[in-house]
Amino acid sequence: MKARILFIHRNTIKKLLRLKKEAEIEGEYRVAKRIHTMLLSNDGKTSGEISKILKSPRSCVALWLANYEKYGYESLLEGYRKGRPSCLTDKQKILLSDIVDSG
Repeated sequence: MKARILFIHRNTIKKLLRLKKEAEIEGEYRVAKRIHTMLLSNDGKTSGEISKILKSPRSCVALWLANYEKYGYESLLEGYRKGRPSCLTDKQKILLSDIVDSG
C-alpha cells in the first residue's frame, strides 16, 4: 500500500497555520488536530507516523487525509452531531419543559 502524503501549496499552509491557531484559541481542539494532520502530511510524514505523533488511531488519520483530498478544508471542520436519541416521550418532554419554565 502506498503512503498517502499531501503536498499543499505554501499559501494554503499559511492559511492552515492561521486557522489552526484560531481553532486552538476557540477551544476547537479536534479541528486543530485535523489541521495539524494535514501539515504533518505535507512535511512528508505517513499516516502511521502522524497517528503516533498525535496519539490518534491510524484509521482516523487516513480518513482525515482522504476527506481533505476529496472535500478540502471544509472536511476538517466540526459537523453537526445528532447525539443519542432521547429516552423521553413527547409528553415527558413537555412536562419537563413546564417544570424548567416554572423555576
